[in-house]
Amino acid sequence: MEDLTKEKEKITTQLNDANLPYEELQQLSNRIGEISGLLDEKEMRWLELSEMIED
Repeated sequence: MEDLTKEKEKITTQLNDANLPYEELQQLSNRIGEISGLLDEKEMRWLELSEMIED
């Protein structure tokens, strides 16, 4: 999760570049969407596991 969060921060910084070519902007936007989905999945799994430990 830490690596994905770092990558998301890096891409967010790149997306703030006004001189970014459209194609690269599109690729980075797609990747940040993928990362967000992966992070959501991992966070849900982490919550499931932590609930199992508490029981």
